[in-house]
Amino acid sequence: MTDHEPSDSDISVMVDIARSAGTMLSGDKQARLPALLEAGLIEAAASKDGEGDRYKLTPQGQAVLDERGVGANES
Repeated sequence: MTDHEPSDSDISVMVDIARSAGTMLSGDKQARLPALLEAGLIEAAASKDGEGDRYKLTPQGQAVLDERGVGANES
């Protein structure tokens, strides 16, 4: 696991990434990406032509969501 204790905002970003690969993140959520990348909770994913940056959860990131009982279909 990581030493980074994700905030509620971080969890929100991670759920958005699980839902849409992070392709539609607001500016505030995009600002959280470097910390999540550094913590090993998300990683860059291959992008399809013209879709911009894409991200995916790492196994550690998925474990954090699982521990919190949060899934991609939760609101």
